[in-house]
Amino acid sequence: MNGSLTQNNISYRLYEEEDYHKYVNLYKRVFNKEISLSYFQWKFNNVHNPAVIFCAFNSENEMVGSRVVLLTDLCQDQQMIKGAQSVDSMVDGTYRGMGIYKKLNQMAIEHLKKMGVKKIMTFPNQNSFPPLNKLGWEEIYSISNRMKILNYKHLFPSIPVLKQLLIVKDNMYKNNRLPLNMTISEVRQFDDRIVDFIETSLKNRTHQRRSKEFLEWKYSEKPESEYEKLVVEVDGAIVGFFIIRKNKHGQRIVGTILECVMREEVNQKKIMRVLLAYLRSKNFDIVKIWSYEKTEVNFSFLSLGFLKRKTAIKFAVNQLNDDQNEFGEWYISAGDADTA
Repeated sequence: MNGSLTQNNISYRLYEEEDYHKYVNLYKRVFNKEISLSYFQWKFNNVHNPAVIFCAFNSENEMVGSRVVLLTDLCQDQQMIKGAQSVDSMVDGTYRGMGIYKKLNQMAIEHLKKMGVKKIMTFPNQNSFPPLNKLGWEEIYSISNRMKILNYKHLFPSIPVLKQLLIVKDNMYKNNRLPLNMTISEVRQFDDRIVDFIETSLKNRTHQRRSKEFLEWKYSEKPESEYEKLVVEVDGAIVGFFIIRKNKHGQRIVGTILECVMREEVNQKKIMRVLLAYLRSKNFDIVKIWSYEKTEVNFSFLSLGFLKRKTAIKFAVNQLNDDQNEFGEWYISAGDADTA
C-alpha cells in the first residue's frame, strides 16, 4: 500500500516524514497532552522494532486518524516468526462514527499480510475489543491489575497518630533476610547471560523476543522513564529477572512490575517474596503487577498479599498468515504494553 486511497472524502495512506506535526496535533486533540520529539523518535524510529503508521486525512489534508503498528520478532515453538504489535490508534472526535478506525485496521491487516507477518498482538480495553474481534482478533487472556502495599506510612500522611501506627507496622517487615545462597542485585546492562536466561525460561511459551537490543531500547533508551533492573540468583545461577518501572505520586513511590521471568522448576513464591522485601527496603510504597491465567497458576497472589483491583484490558491476537489454529500458551507482561 504505497499509494493513497480515498473514501467518503477521507484519504488513507502511510505516514511520511513531513506528517510529524500533523500527527502531534492529532495526538494533542485526542489525548489532550503533548508528545515530545524525543519520545516520538524513541518509539517510532527504532531500527529493531520499526513502526508502520497508517493515517487518515480530511479534504484539507489535516490528519484525522492514525493506527500505529510496531514490527517485532515472536518466538514460538523455539522458532522465530514475523510478528507485529498494534500500539496506538486515534480518531479525531469530529470524525468518529465514519468508519475510519475500521478502515485503518483493515489497511494494517492487508499491508502486514503482504509483509509476511504471522500474528498481530494488541492490548485493547473493553470498548475497543469488540470492533477488533469482528476484524479477526481473538481474546487470549483477560488481564487484571493487582496491587500490594509495601510501606504504609505514606497512605495517611496528614493524620500523625495513624501515620505513627503504620510506621510501626512497616518496621515489622524490615527484618526479613535473604537465604544465605540467594542474592538480588540491580544490573545496568543486559548481557548474554540475562538474555539466555530469558529465552531458556520462556522457550515453551510464545512471546516477543527479548533480544539485547529490544531490552536496551525498551528499558534503557526510553526517555522520561525510570526503571529498576533486577536479577535474583541462587548459588550464582539466575533464577529470576525483573524490570520495575518507578513512578512518584506525591509522597508515594509506586513500582510496576513490567518483566517477571522465573524458572518454572523453582519456588516462584519464594522468589517473589525476596523481590517484595527488596522493593520495600528501597522505599517503594506500592507495587503493581498484571494478573492473567498463567500467573495465577504459578503463584497465589492472594497469599502474597496482592489485592485484585479490576479487569483492565485484554490480550488479543490476529493470526493473519499463521496456519496454526491453536494460539497456545503465551508469556506477556506489562512491559509489552509499556510502549502503548
